[in-house]
Amino acid sequence: MLEVLQLEKARSLTDEALRIAPESADAQLLDTLLHVISADDRSASARLSELMSRDPGALAVARLAVVVLSAGHRPAEALEVARSLLRASPADADLVEAIVELRLETHPLMLPYRPLQRFGWTGGAVIWVVGVVGIRALASVSPPAGLVAGAVWFAWVIGSWIVPPLLRRYLRRAGA
Repeated sequence: MLEVLQLEKARSLTDEALRIAPESADAQLLDTLLHVISADDRSASARLSELMSRDPGALAVARLAVVVLSAGHRPAEALEVARSLLRASPADADLVEAIVELRLETHPLMLPYRPLQRFGWTGGAVIWVVGVVGIRALASVSPPAGLVAGAVWFAWVIGSWIVPPLLRRYLRRAGA
């Protein structure tokens, strides 16, 4: 049911499986994934830590959860799962790199650039068009206000090129 995104049915089947066989690794794994999907971070983190300590094979599924959450534009949840994974295997360089990228995505300095993160080139194109049209319209009404808006917009554009690489470098050095 989880594969076809029937989450309510998957939850009821998983609850029944846990009632029948509470020690079943598969049922616990599905329960963890359902907690992650439903954004129940505390339960998911606790269940994931417990599951990884008992079943090292669950690491692959937890990695998959990180990828799915990240692709689903839920970087904060993906970061929590990735940090739990890092506690289980601290020498994994790929995991450290993933945590740096997730930390970059969730960092407060990246808040003004969320449309670019979320929508990519399309978001960038829309922002450029709206910025140019908005600044020209504002400048025709009030040239000083148009100049200020243009300077702010230009600073935002330059920041979108400069802030992410510098912040990424800082996070790598600081250990994210």
